[in-house]
Amino acid sequence: MRNSSVVHPSELANRFMATWCIKALERSELFVDWSRRLM
Repeated sequence: MRNSSVVHPSELANRFMATWCIKALERSELFVDWSRRLM
């Protein structure tokens, strides 16, 4: 018997990847902005 409150592993992985991608994009944008200031 499955508990509906338990999040499915694949759904949890998708959320984790989405959050990671957003953070990576923010970091890359900050890095580009920082590198442009150095140039």
